[in-house]
Amino acid sequence: MAKINLNDLTPGMVLEAPVYNKNGGLLLKDGMSLTEKHIKIFKTWGVTEAEIKGIDKDKIEEDAYAFLSEEEIQEIESRALKRFPDLSENPVMAEIFRITKKQIISGFINKGSQ
Repeated sequence: MAKINLNDLTPGMVLEAPVYNKNGGLLLKDGMSLTEKHIKIFKTWGVTEAEIKGIDKDKIEEDAYAFLSEEEIQEIESRALKRFPDLSENPVMAEIFRITKKQIISGFINKGSQ
């Protein structure tokens, strides 16, 4: 089980814990399999993450890098670090850094598939 960022949720993932909106209202109970509609509802209600069964957060990032060469991975890290030279153990900045790396990876993958 891992708390997964909303941007990493995909249809078919199964909730380990219920998902609530900011006001404490239940949006979806645990054990439910996510659909595209559920993910859109989460976005609408400001949900930022969900606990998912059988998912390792680090594995998601590893899978993203699987399509890239070592040189491309180093370039991604370098680009991202230029934008965030000092993360200073700030969890918010670390998450923004992670999302930035993910966007750069998407750019590399899309560039390679053209």
